[in-house]
Amino acid sequence: MEDRTISELFIEPKYTIPTVKANTSSGSSESFTIPDIDPDIPSLDIDSLTPQPTAKDTIIGKPLTGRNIGPNGAIALAKLFEQGQNTDTALFLAKNNIGDMGAIALAKALQHDKAVKHLILTQNQITPFAAAGLADLLKVNHEIGWLVLSTNKLADAGISTIGQGIKHNKGLKHVIADNNQISDMGAITLAESLTGHPSVESLVLANNTIGSSAVNALISLIQNTPTLKKVDLRHNNFTADDKIALQKALQNRPGFILHL
Repeated sequence: MEDRTISELFIEPKYTIPTVKANTSSGSSESFTIPDIDPDIPSLDIDSLTPQPTAKDTIIGKPLTGRNIGPNGAIALAKLFEQGQNTDTALFLAKNNIGDMGAIALAKALQHDKAVKHLILTQNQITPFAAAGLADLLKVNHEIGWLVLSTNKLADAGISTIGQGIKHNKGLKHVIADNNQISDMGAITLAESLTGHPSVESLVLANNTIGSSAVNALISLIQNTPTLKKVDLRHNNFTADDKIALQKALQNRPGFILHL
């Protein structure tokens, strides 16, 4: 199979995102301000996978990728959503260390938001503790098309819980959970949750520790999910025989892109 670069896997949509006020009330006399832009933020390989913010892509007055807003900043941002102030279609929060508490606050605030289509939470120290909140979000909000959770610490427990939310979701298109300490059990549970999903188009589980026990579930996912077009499983623990079995699953899936 022809090998393609990660950036060739996805077409990155472009957005013009409106802004709202940079300072938000936290219910007291204090307010939170997003830190000034640091021009030297390092980029990650996963950045080529997901929609990327432009100079105009802001949520509360400043670009948010790599701002290190932390849990308090995420909680302040969540208050804007709860107040119905958001009109943005993408929430770019990669590399902000929002942690579990920030992720839980945002997930709750986004449950009834109809604007956000892309939720980018790469590299935010999110663990299984926040997974139930994200699952609850996916159960009720079917507007989110991109769920990007790269380089967190979800592990099997976290991704399995999120998978239960995905089962009830009818709009999710891209699930990106590379580099999340996911092994066979988590991959099996997620694959089972996604099998037959009505809208999912791509799944990225690269850079985990998935191996032979997950192969049958992944084959079933590929063969029984007509909307699925791309799966990235690079840098896992598959044997040569595993890879052959996965490639054979593509026999009746012309045009399917599988990276091993």
